[in-house]
Amino acid sequence: MASDLSVVRAFAPHLKFHEHETVFPCSIEQILPSSTLKRRNWSAERKIPYGTWCPEGVSSVEFQDSLYMAYVKPDDQLPYLRRSPDGKDWMSPVLKFAERKSVGPPSLVVYNERLWLFCVDPVSFELFIRSTANGREWEGPRRAGVVKALAPPSFSVIEGALMAVFTGTLGNRLYHATSGNGYTWGDVTEISGHKSSNIAATTFHGKPYLIYARDDNTGNLLSVPYDQKWGSSHRMRKIVSSEFSLCTNWIDNKEWLVLFYRDRMDSKTYCVRSSDGKEWQDSHTLPFQCGRKVKASLCDFADGVTMIYSAVDSPCTQMIASSRMTSWGARKAIRSPTQNDLLHCGSDPDWYLELNDDLQNIKPQGAHHVPRPVYFVWNASEDILRITYVFLFVAKPSATVRYDQNGKHFDAILATNAQRIVDIKRFTIILRITQPGSITLDNLEVLSGLFSTTSSEIAYPGKDLDLINGTHTEISVALGSHSFYNASRVAEPIPICEISACVQVVDFISDIPSWIPEDFIEIGLDSHRVPVGKEVWVSFCGGLGDDKMATYSQATTLDDKGLEKIGDELVRVVNDTTKRHGLYASGAVGLGSRDWVKSSVVGEPESKAKSWFQSMKDKRSVLSGVGNVLGVSGAGRGV
Repeated sequence: MASDLSVVRAFAPHLKFHEHETVFPCSIEQILPSSTLKRRNWSAERKIPYGTWCPEGVSSVEFQDSLYMAYVKPDDQLPYLRRSPDGKDWMSPVLKFAERKSVGPPSLVVYNERLWLFCVDPVSFELFIRSTANGREWEGPRRAGVVKALAPPSFSVIEGALMAVFTGTLGNRLYHATSGNGYTWGDVTEISGHKSSNIAATTFHGKPYLIYARDDNTGNLLSVPYDQKWGSSHRMRKIVSSEFSLCTNWIDNKEWLVLFYRDRMDSKTYCVRSSDGKEWQDSHTLPFQCGRKVKASLCDFADGVTMIYSAVDSPCTQMIASSRMTSWGARKAIRSPTQNDLLHCGSDPDWYLELNDDLQNIKPQGAHHVPRPVYFVWNASEDILRITYVFLFVAKPSATVRYDQNGKHFDAILATNAQRIVDIKRFTIILRITQPGSITLDNLEVLSGLFSTTSSEIAYPGKDLDLINGTHTEISVALGSHSFYNASRVAEPIPICEISACVQVVDFISDIPSWIPEDFIEIGLDSHRVPVGKEVWVSFCGGLGDDKMATYSQATTLDDKGLEKIGDELVRVVNDTTKRHGLYASGAVGLGSRDWVKSSVVGEPESKAKSWFQSMKDKRSVLSGVGNVLGVSGAGRGV
């Protein structure tokens, strides 16, 4: 059923802002002129679900068009294996090898069209081998009698043979051994003159290639090429690290070495590449937080480089996540993009808007009132009507907190040094159509309302809504976070979480006169995900703001009059707590990735939709050629 603007206006919510609020709703057309459209070389990180946790890191490899990951759990030291068909979704069940424990993550390698898994026994330091032809049915474990190692080897393939490179059990000497079938291994040969307990090897230009960290506490990385025998080491200038990973990748029709490392000097994580194994170039600072200790694995997968990493900050803060790089070359940024620029990005989630600081605060009322729309999605069935009202907020990430000291408390806003991001909030009114097939104001009955907070959605039945004139739901908007609350059902302040013994994140609301929306514009995606109407920006699946690591930069009172000495203490306490968790700020995900943006308005015929998608594909190719703060953030990803 087509939308009826009189119904949309009649049931529009009224918003009550906090008395000290400075950031108010705005439109996409106010955001775009002060933004730059960019594309990440590395995709946003994806946390791997099901509670997988492995502080010693992982190993990974592509096998039969799937990505495999092996790791050891700290509680039982047993090897586990997981598979992903696309590097995003990980399949169940998790395969557990209960016969043998392992020192560190097992090694994975593809050889002779089979997937091989190598473990080192933590008592005997013997190497045990398993293999599979399909990823499901495994042979082994078998003992590789001549090989004893401190940790599972790194591998290379040379002239049809599999070469294992590993650290021996005495003096951190390096060795290699070769096998023609994966199970039977020849003599172990020392790599003379090289010692390290931290190594990575791969096959590059058809020959083995080795990188290791020098065992002299300097952390200098050295590379060692192989040509019939191992050559002299080359110091990798300006790279000082004890946490690194190596793989090869075909980029721009050329084979490259790709190295991930965490710099010992600045603690940042980088990725570099080399075409000859000597000169390293195109250093990328990775755009996500990897924690204080990071173990990563790189592999060539699905026309890109995929990194899986395990990050450790403290015994109670660990995660394992993945990210993927598809391009080394920088894409040309588009300043002041249009809605069509967002539309041309299609479903690629790696595009994002970087918002400038010159965006002005936009007040909803008074002398500086700037007319702007409230967006709405109309979704009607035979007997139910859902109207979703969508609001955009632009702010720097912040958190409102209550600080208790010696039984007394004061309230403050904690600001960060992160860039501006867009937050999306929405309210959905659900109405019963009492006369199916006909939508008028007289035959609509309020069933419930859905309020979006920073990280969830709260539902209230119609009888519990605070309705003005029987139709307009009154919403309390929290200071800073812009979370929506049922005005008559919450008290101030609203506790969110505790981040230290004396600091609690809360939402503050107050009762100033409501803002009454005046202008409404319909948005939505039809069944073919084609935008409904002229608001084509809704198809954008990228980020409305950049992903940034951040720290709290200052604290102010709610009315922004500053804090006395105790304010500095507050920032110190919060910083000491949050820096261990990786303070992280990111803009909302674009509407194109949201299920609730689907509209019931009849879309274009299928043939026309197909031609539309083809035109978008052509335009995207042209475009590419030119190339929270914690989980309780005040302005986070939005829901």
